[in-house]
Amino acid sequence: MSSFDKLSRAVANYYMNRFVFQPYARQFTIKLQASAWDIPQNSGEETARAARTTGFSGTNDNKYLMPMNIEQEDLPGLLQTNAEVLSYLLQPRNRKYSVLVDHNLWRLSEHDMLKTIHDQGIRILIDSGAYILETGNRDLAKLWLQVDGQAQAAVYFHSDNRAWVVYRDPAKRDTPLLATRLANNLENCLVYFDEAHTRGVDLKLPENARAALTLALKQTKDNTMQAAMRLRQLRTTQSVMFFAPPEVDMSIRDVCCNRLPINTHIESPHVIFWLLEQTCRANEDLQPLFQAQGNDFCRRTNALLKYPDYVTSKDSKRNLLKILQQPEHQTLMQMYGDTSRSSTSQGLKNMLSSRLQGFTNRLSQYDISGVYQADIFGEVEQEQERELEVQLETQRETERPVHYQALNYLGLSATILDFFKAGKLNTTDKEIRHAFDYIGATEVGAKHDIKNTDSRLFVSKEFGRTIELPLNDPTVGDRFLRPVEWVLWSPSTQTALVIIPEEAELLIPKLRLARGKVKVHLIAYAAPITRAMVPFNHLLYYSLPPVPLNATFPVWLKVELGILSGRLYADFEEWKLICDYFKGSPKGNISRGFLLEWLGVRCRAHDVLHTPMGYICLDRTATEMDPFFVQIATVAAPTIPAIPVEDAVEEIEDEKWEEEESDDEDGSLYIDATKDGSVEKYDSAEEDDSAEEDDSAEEDDSAEEDDSDEENGSDEESDSDEIYEK
Repeated sequence: MSSFDKLSRAVANYYMNRFVFQPYARQFTIKLQASAWDIPQNSGEETARAARTTGFSGTNDNKYLMPMNIEQEDLPGLLQTNAEVLSYLLQPRNRKYSVLVDHNLWRLSEHDMLKTIHDQGIRILIDSGAYILETGNRDLAKLWLQVDGQAQAAVYFHSDNRAWVVYRDPAKRDTPLLATRLANNLENCLVYFDEAHTRGVDLKLPENARAALTLALKQTKDNTMQAAMRLRQLRTTQSVMFFAPPEVDMSIRDVCCNRLPINTHIESPHVIFWLLEQTCRANEDLQPLFQAQGNDFCRRTNALLKYPDYVTSKDSKRNLLKILQQPEHQTLMQMYGDTSRSSTSQGLKNMLSSRLQGFTNRLSQYDISGVYQADIFGEVEQEQERELEVQLETQRETERPVHYQALNYLGLSATILDFFKAGKLNTTDKEIRHAFDYIGATEVGAKHDIKNTDSRLFVSKEFGRTIELPLNDPTVGDRFLRPVEWVLWSPSTQTALVIIPEEAELLIPKLRLARGKVKVHLIAYAAPITRAMVPFNHLLYYSLPPVPLNATFPVWLKVELGILSGRLYADFEEWKLICDYFKGSPKGNISRGFLLEWLGVRCRAHDVLHTPMGYICLDRTATEMDPFFVQIATVAAPTIPAIPVEDAVEEIEDEKWEEEESDDEDGSLYIDATKDGSVEKYDSAEEDDSAEEDDSAEEDDSAEEDDSDEENGSDEESDSDEIYEK
């Protein structure tokens, strides 16, 4: 450190200010201060009628030290609260007391203290006396689990002020208490309340829980009772046991009964008497601070009344600042020298407000000499063994979503209509764009210099039009990339065109009217981002007009269509074809690194790396037995032989099947595929009718009806056989 000091004095100053000198020891030349008196300063006036200053749960031990411009309103129904909560500690189950010393009368270590608590059968530690100083909350919880060999978990408070659970099993990670089933049942758990969380924390503790409550010097009744009341059923079934270090035990014996003998058995009544004495001493020690804050408030408020035009007048502003700014630096003589000083209330005799004059008159009765000067500055000298909790205020800044203007659909272009009629696509037209030219215009595509390939995969102009791009950030369009949903495929020219749903909606009626004269197929597609969506890769899910089942598609179409849409899953055979596609170094600079970034843009909030496409991006090998391939094979396995469907079937589906389904309300239609590929149809309604006719009393008539039914059924079967064979 000394060698580095020669190079940078600023580092030395930073080290001294941050690590050597404590924050309370720092002083500045002047100071501007405010106190609790400034919060309710308008209380009692007309301006304060619309809003009241409220308090919170706690005792009123220091109500006589509250600012004079506020008055506590004790509800009649709660006047007995202070005595009532103390009576809880006088019950027989709460009278136990123990000193944390070893056989040499030395203070126990934290580990030995946990052993002592364990020997008493206690699983809840309320450290209101800040006995635990050298061990963190989580480390103490783990240490306590080692001492207690039966508890399955321990609850502690993390730096985020939330209760967390650390398990005995090292394989389990720490979990927030509210996310576990232990939140409503802490029967078999250890619970540790550090000093910073002995107030304002509420956990559902067992009904018969016992807690260890630590004590410390200068601990007041309010802090102790707030800590004890973490046991919400302390009045009825729950109990506490007091644990005190040797210095506290000596202080209790010193206060109670004029120095209790060393062998006197101390119980909770002695502790309560000692707490009341400590509370009174704390209030006495705070009287100089109370008077100083009151006088300062009266002086500042009177200055504001004296110089009301300080905003416009420089002289008034200068005079006001002389009163508001107070010196903070003090010499050693001022701090530790002669403490006899003049009254701090001198100069506050002539107040411009009668209300302020009443405050100063009452404060003069509290005016005390410098006998408390040593107590005021004693905090600088004495060793501080209290836990400090940093209070942070979280301010949420709401970020409103940005709304962009959507582009209107311009209608079906003539180029797409020509492609629909002739099956040939004019690739030089401005209404058409190559798929990888479209990708190259994105931020990821431009980064990897993606160019066109020699494939025949194109997108329409409308596919790239979504919102009006702002001039200052043209990359916003990457957040509004369209999904691939409809593909126009021309088998004769081996050309594919990706269109948008609006264009497909206009083409569907034309495709239905054209019947068998069309040159293209409209294929429904969705990027397989889950295992169940793998059949979309085969391009046979739905098409208009239907694509023959024996039709084949080129490998480049399936691969590049999957890249454009951002698919994640494929079956094993197709996965090998995709690997070969990347090994062949296709034109267009389509690399694995580009694919990884592109999938991240296309598949937001999806895990890319643990998918078949993620394996390709990382150049990892895979086998047919990998989980995603095995499950895909199970889902995609056909259960019945495929039945060829052509234009005639489409007519029947449009006309005859709808009539049969509407007329056949009582029965269901079943179709069975036999091993040789033939089809048989059964009508459950006919079977039910024949069964009812068999139950009739006239056997001859029923036989004739059965014969007629069989003849009708055979006629229908022959008709259906002709339809499906065709």
